[in-house]
This record gives sequence, C-alpha cells and structure tokens, in this order.
Amino acid sequence: GVKDKIEKIGMMKMGAEFISPYHNSSKVTYYFKGARDKSHPYAYQVRRAEFDHILLVNSKDKGVKVFEGTRVTDVDLNSNGKRVITAENGNGEPVKWEARYVVDATGRDSFIAKKLDTRRNNRLHNSSAIYSHFENVERLQGDDEGNISIYWFDDGWFWMIPLRDGTMSVGAVCLPAYLQNCKNDLDKFLWSTISRSPDVSKRMKNARMTITTNATGNYSYYSDHLVGKNHILIGDAFAFIDPIFSSGVHLAMTSAIHAIDVVEATLSESVKLPQIKREYERKSKLG
Repeated sequence: GVKDKIEKIGMMKMGAEFISPYHNSSKVTYYFKGARDKSHPYAYQVRRAEFDHILLVNSKDKGVKVFEGTRVTDVDLNSNGKRVITAENGNGEPVKWEARYVVDATGRDSFIAKKLDTRRNNRLHNSSAIYSHFENVERLQGDDEGNISIYWFDDGWFWMIPLRDGTMSVGAVCLPAYLQNCKNDLDKFLWSTISRSPDVSKRMKNARMTITTNATGNYSYYSDHLVGKNHILIGDAFAFIDPIFSSGVHLAMTSAIHAIDVVEATLSESVKLPQIKREYERKSKLG
C-alpha cells in the first residue's frame, strides 16, 4: 500500500527541536506523541518528487486516467456553459477536454488564481528562503535522528531536515531585504549565511553541497477566490504559507478531502451546496 511505499522512501520524524543562540544555545524538543491528538506520534520526511510519484501511481491504480508529460496552457471556465481545458502533450501538440467540473491542484503555479488575477502576496508572511542539500552533516542520535532542527539567527531562522539517503536539507528563511544582499553567487551567499550561526556551522563543519543553491522570494500568498460555480482551488493553488512542519502538504491533503464534498454536491445539484461551499471556505482559510 501507499504507507509501505512511503516508509521505504521516508525518514521517520518523531518531532522537532528549536535552538536559540540568545539563550546559550539551549534547545527544546517537541514530540508529536505529546500533541493533543495522540494518534499521530510520528511523521515522515520525504523528497517531494518521490512522494508525489507514489500518490500519482496510486491514483492510477484506483482507476484515475492520468496524462503524464502534459502541460495545461489554458482553462476557459465558461465556454458556452462548459469548461474547456487546453493543454500540450509531450510532443508539443495541443489537446483539449471538456469537463463538468475543474479542480485546480496546480500547486504553487496557482493556475486559475493567476488567470483570474486573484492571487495576492501575504503581507503577514512576507518571507524569502535560500536553501540547498548537503552530505556529511552531523545528525541527531537515536530516535531523534529524523527530527527537524530549527535555529534562530539575527535575520531569520534556519531549518535542518535529514533525508533518508543521508543528505540534509539546510535553508534559511528571512525577510526579502536580506536576500537582496546577494548579488551573484547563491552558493557562496548560503555558506556565508550559515557561518552566521555557530550552532549550524558546528554541525556542518565537514559538509559538502550536493545540489545548486535555490532561492525564492515573497513565497507566501493566497487567492481572493477559492470556489466557483463549477471549479475549485485546493492546496497550494489556493494559498501557501511559511512551510514549518510541511503545512503545505497538510493543507493540500485536508483541502482535497473537504473539496470532494463540494464537487459531489455541485454535480448532484444538492440543495445543501451553499452551506457545503461555505464550510469548505471556512476550513480552507482556517488551515
């Protein structure tokens, strides 16, 4: 099943530790088993490409017709009362479908929100990030090996996320103005940023970068529009916030579950549709 496949690619995470340089580098670890809901005592760190592929294959196994290597180029939400999706296949050839209902699960591409010009930067979460993957990074011991570590520094905070293959994702979240100090070499700028945290630097004294450094700015956003007459936005297509503890994955999964009620009520012309739509908007906006 899906769980078995996730276990093979995932790094078990029992909790998260927070380290403050302003308190003699003291740390506090929060374990998921101590949460109000005791039924989820652990999680998994995964590479998203591997995780997403497992879910894609599972959807195929459940009977979903999947078109890989196909890119949507346009969606007409009211073409003579129909919804028309235009795409390109792997050979660059145009493909068109008519749909009774459109679910926008395009993630951070936010296809419909951009098309309708309803995507807005979230000023309450105005953050940027710079990150890469490294090998030979010191790991935590025992059951804590898979835990995420969060370190504060003067211009933001670091994450250190251990992956199953032995590499470590290391990145810094900061205000956009801080990244503007980087003029050319992102790799050097990330190393320079790491050097500003003695605690992170200590764990990375033998580290070697394994991928090119990435940076993203003003990545938190939301859409003014969430659900229409015959279309709906789920997950990151609707909103994306500061990704502590993979909140984006949580939002995608929970909103997808709740969106099913809206789709079914719409297609069955349920008299409860207005109420179900309002409930979906409430749950999505509360996260």
